[in-house]
Amino acid sequence: MPVMKVTSDIAELVLRGGQNLTQAEIADVRKRIPWIKAKAAYAAKGKFANLEPQADLLGDYVEDCLDGKFPGADDAAVMEACFALHYLSRGVDIIPDSIPELGYSDDASIVLCVMTSHEPEFRRYAESRGIEWSEQFHTI
Repeated sequence: MPVMKVTSDIAELVLRGGQNLTQAEIADVRKRIPWIKAKAAYAAKGKFANLEPQADLLGDYVEDCLDGKFPGADDAAVMEACFALHYLSRGVDIIPDSIPELGYSDDASIVLCVMTSHEPEFRRYAESRGIEWSEQFHTI
């Protein structure tokens, strides 16, 4: 399968996923952010080192947006970040997390897609928090 097709499929999944999240799912993501960050830290010990700082940034961004601490947030970025965190929290998804070496590749791809799709928004957020934007935020 060509890379562009896979990339566009992931972007479509992220877009639709963000649009279709329910308020209950958003509330669940908000409540589970510390656990989701811990899961990303575990995954980062393997092949996906950048997943931890990316999930940390997305988790903080979602918390601050939902709590009204980051004014003027981009609604699409918030919803897609929620979707990425929701997807990361699931154990069984496109590639089950239990598969060694590959299990988090779909999760990392979803998170990276959100990070790159809304990079200006996340850069603005990082700057507001005093976080230096680096390579870790836009690679797997």
